[in-house]
Parts: sequence; C-alpha cells; structure tokens
Amino acid sequence: MKQLIFLLLSLAFLASACNPVSLEPQLLTDVDGPIIINKDGGTFNIQVKANCTWKATVHLNSGVEFFSLTPDSGQADGTIQIDSRMNAMNYEKLGTIEIEYGNKEETRLHCIKVVQEPREPFMVFLSDESSDALPAYGGTAEVWFCANTPYMNCTVADTEQSDSVQIRIRQIPFIEQEIIEGFIIAKIPVNTTYEARTFTLELTDLQHTTVFDTYVIHQAGRQK
Repeated sequence: MKQLIFLLLSLAFLASACNPVSLEPQLLTDVDGPIIINKDGGTFNIQVKANCTWKATVHLNSGVEFFSLTPDSGQADGTIQIDSRMNAMNYEKLGTIEIEYGNKEETRLHCIKVVQEPREPFMVFLSDESSDALPAYGGTAEVWFCANTPYMNCTVADTEQSDSVQIRIRQIPFIEQEIIEGFIIAKIPVNTTYEARTFTLELTDLQHTTVFDTYVIHQAGRQK
C-alpha cells in the first residue's frame, strides 16, 4: 500500500514537473521516517524524486557520528545510501537527515529522523583475580574496567564486609570513544585477625539486579 501511494505521488509529481509554467521546487522520498537501524549497523537506501537540486546534511543528537550518506547531494531523481556502523553503547543513537532542495527563487527542507537500536549492557573488569595479597594493615586496590553504559555500580558481595570497604568509581570522560573505561578504587581496612581474607567486588546496574562481573581482592592476616 505504501509503495502504491509513493508511485501515485511520483506520477503526480512528474506531471507537475513537466509543466514549464510551474517553477515550484518539489521533492519526494519513499520513506518519511523514522528510519530504524539495527544495532549491528548496515545500509539503507532512500529513493529521491525531485525537480530541482538538493543537498542532504546529517545532524546528530548523540554527538557521535554513527552513519554517513552517499551521495549527499544531487539533481533530480537519485538514491541516498545510509551506511551505519555498529552501536556498541547501551543507548539509542538519534540523528536527522535534512534535505535542502530548491532553486534560485525558493528553498525548502525535508527532514527524516534516524534511530539506531541500543546494544545490551555489559560491564567487565579488565584484569583477572588479583594474585598479590594486600597487607594486613590494609591499602588501596585499583581495578580497571570497561562498560558500554555510564549507569553502573560497584559493591562488595559480602554484606558484612561492605560497610568497611570504601569504593569509588572513576570513569574516564569520553567524547569520540564507543566504550567507557575507568577504574574502581577500593580502600581495604586493617585486618585485625590472623586469618587471610578476600573481598569480592561486583559490577552491577544501578538497581543491583544484575551482576556483570566480579573481581577478588586478597588480604593477608596479621603475623603471629
């Protein structure tokens, strides 16, 4: 049905374009949006019918370029190909294609929204379980991590130990990066016992409903 409507509009458009009296710029596309792009990226074609010159420009809401146009300008009929790369982040990427068209007397604007689906969230420590034990008098452990969402938390799995451990999350600011990196700073208190112990750090979402990864910190006991 949509293709039939586009065909009828195209025929009406061509009829008006053949009229030498009409100088009104006209442009039709076979999609008005929003264009939904898969999280893995890919290509998408927009068919353009016009009786004038046109130029397409990409405007991004997310700040990170996630698709490009080929070609980005033309005259009369043509095809615009959208090439999109993979979305590694856990949020939608939003953009708008603005097609400016017209002649010397008048210019107009045709806009199409573009949405790329988000990827499932992930958070992971970048190193394995610590092998060197912290001394009994305590200390600070710094553990690197990466994630595709800034909405994260880090806690100690054992609730009896959680109040005694101070944890800070330091994310490295990213502008063009697709992945967030940073490190967990865990301040381990003094071990007043003669027994060695461990602290298990958990990377979770803000609601603590999903544990994405764990990291074990070892601490020695007091010397007898």
